[in-house]
Amino acid sequence: MGQDLAELIPITSKAAWDGLPIYDILSDRLSRLEQVLVGHGFPDPVPRIQFHLTILRRLRQRPSIDSDETLWSLVEATELADIYCGLPIMSARTLCAKFRDILGGPFNPQQETTASNLARNTVFELHMAGWLSHKGIPTRICHNPDIACSMANRVLFIQCKRPFSRQKIEANIKRACKQLSADLDVANDVRNRGVVAISMTRAINPGTMFLQVRTEAELTPALFSQMHDLATHYVSKVIKGLRIIGIVFDITTAALVVDKNEYRTAQALALCPSVEASEADRALLRHAFLRSSR
Repeated sequence: MGQDLAELIPITSKAAWDGLPIYDILSDRLSRLEQVLVGHGFPDPVPRIQFHLTILRRLRQRPSIDSDETLWSLVEATELADIYCGLPIMSARTLCAKFRDILGGPFNPQQETTASNLARNTVFELHMAGWLSHKGIPTRICHNPDIACSMANRVLFIQCKRPFSRQKIEANIKRACKQLSADLDVANDVRNRGVVAISMTRAINPGTMFLQVRTEAELTPALFSQMHDLATHYVSKVIKGLRIIGIVFDITTAALVVDKNEYRTAQALALCPSVEASEADRALLRHAFLRSSR
């Protein structure tokens, strides 16, 4: 079996944006998320969401990137809007705990440290869980693993990591594999499998750059070029054995579509099975992570 990247999935399709201004869509989804949080006892208004709504209003009036603040706000606003659209099923207690973590971290990702990166790590966990839950897959938010999905009498364990830099990707993957191996041992069911989920967002772009393409159709190929070599390198180098069957790489970055003079976010999810994954395990990965046709 080859080691090539199996799939590259644009998370936000063009059709999802057609007919409405992007900034209006994001603002509406953030406002709805704010209502959910206020209903669970968070302050009204929610300062972090109001911060992003202010940036979106500014972009609506004048579509230009005038600071790094606009870049990373646009990325986080998109991630939070995605979480609202695919909010995984969880108890009120878990929802409150997760969003306390999300809202408690530094606004600016450049101010993150290893002691304060829990906020955006939690955003990534909920984003991945929401992707699976939205597809109708029974999904649980856990502690270890981060996410557990039940499919066809098997459980898929997912450990999420968000490396600070390219240099830390390998260490994060190895740590995730170690955690998954321990979780699979405890579960003691040979049918279960593990997957590493890696957010490449900060590793590739710390929040100071944006992707520039001529047309919207060029967004996904441009992201592919950023992710392909890294993805295939680490899967072939680090993922070994039959139980951990692949890595899912995720990226969200600010982008300028020149022919529309529009700043937006580009997103992609890359699925890369391990060399040793069986055809049944590859089918499990496709079922979990490929966009459904419905």
